[in-house]
Amino acid sequence: MAHMQLRGLRRGLVQNMGRFLVIFLAFFLAAAVFCCLWPLPNAMAGVARDYFEEQDLMDLRMEFNVGIDPATVGAVVSLPWVEWAEGAYTADAVLVGDNDMLVRVHSVTENGLNRPMLLAGALPTQPRECAVERKVLEQTGLALGDKLRLNANDGALDHPLAFADFTITGVVDSPLYISNDRGAGAIGGGMAGGFVLLPEAAFKLDYYTDLYVK
Repeated sequence: MAHMQLRGLRRGLVQNMGRFLVIFLAFFLAAAVFCCLWPLPNAMAGVARDYFEEQDLMDLRMEFNVGIDPATVGAVVSLPWVEWAEGAYTADAVLVGDNDMLVRVHSVTENGLNRPMLLAGALPTQPRECAVERKVLEQTGLALGDKLRLNANDGALDHPLAFADFTITGVVDSPLYISNDRGAGAIGGGMAGGFVLLPEAAFKLDYYTDLYVK
């Protein structure tokens, strides 16, 4: 009886070998994909953590409508729980061209918090130099070495920039932006399409607009 059952089972496997192999391969591939994806979240988190540490990403950002002076920044640095703090400038501007583009403009220092990752060229060091993200070049047709014009004046707002024309010296990524969203602009009534980095000397404000804390 057992022998006949075994023969029947063997005959069934032979007759349905193709179906059996398909089911086996499906389970095998599912297990292989699961084993490959299992460590992926930890690996992605590790890559992000290394990137943020290398670029010295801030832990806290405070924005001030009325500004913050250097003395206040120094007082924050002296707090026992603060590793470092620094003031920064942020403004919205229209990149003037055939198709005007709203951009976020940030001050940058080579050794400060939120260091940009240089992809091409060099970081700006002179007041009339700038670095941009790649999408600014793609959307405007500009290239390294070209000049761009920024209009940060919206009538009632004081112009925060000391100059209007800047030479593009570098292409960068910034830890301030890890998604495609660049935020809504304070001028122009739209969403920013990219960011531009300028040296602090390119701003004519007598106060900082942002405070970065780590």
